[in-house]
Amino acid sequence: MQMDVSLYYIPFYILVEYLSVPDMIKLSKVDPYFSNEIYHKAKPTVSIKDVQQGLKYMAIFKNVRLKLSLDDTDELTFDKIKFDKLTELDVGNNPTLTNDFLMTYGTNLVSLGLARNEHITNSTLGNLTKLTYLELFNNKVIENDALSRLMNLKHFSIGDTSRITSAGLSTLKNLETLDLAFDEKIDDDCLIHLQLKKICIGWNDVITDRGLLSLQSLTSLNISSGSNITDFALCQMTSLVSLKMNDNTKITDAGI
Repeated sequence: MQMDVSLYYIPFYILVEYLSVPDMIKLSKVDPYFSNEIYHKAKPTVSIKDVQQGLKYMAIFKNVRLKLSLDDTDELTFDKIKFDKLTELDVGNNPTLTNDFLMTYGTNLVSLGLARNEHITNSTLGNLTKLTYLELFNNKVIENDALSRLMNLKHFSIGDTSRITSAGLSTLKNLETLDLAFDEKIDDDCLIHLQLKKICIGWNDVITDRGLLSLQSLTSLNISSGSNITDFALCQMTSLVSLKMNDNTKITDAGI
């Protein structure tokens, strides 16, 4: 492969903005200069299905960020090897994801999806202190105690979660996004302690106008079917730039 010499005159931090991950992989294989630049300076986020695939990316990109997504039936196998680039993990109720795996490979996770998960315990989750995103939709295992050390959380989904209550949620002072769809435990008093930018309270009949009005910094609001929010509160949410209210029968033109 003959390289276009003009590529060498483009600063790599500019060039990398125009390269896809497959482009960088191809380039690293044909030119030693770009192989070195890509290895040390590129910071791609790539999706993987197993640890071995992740190791291949780690050999090409020193600063790669790995996103591992598993269906409930996928089998996760791994060896006791250094694998510290895993930053995003979505596993649902996959039974092969164990507490040992998270303690070994999950210490740098910033995003974790445990929807419907019945296997990961409170003590393990509480050790993942770098998390900024956590999904616990329909998770019946995780309790308030697991949240006490997750002070970096910014995005939290706990809809239809039976064990997380207002007492646990109110400790997360850095939350920006909260999904309470189908939730029955988080109440208005909890929201008063938060400074949210986005919230979903669709399919939720617990949060009322009082709770919403305490969130005057909101820019995004979902009050789809089942919400108890009325025109009175909605018309006072003057910072909103995004509003979803599918199948909402309570809001009228007066509220908008």
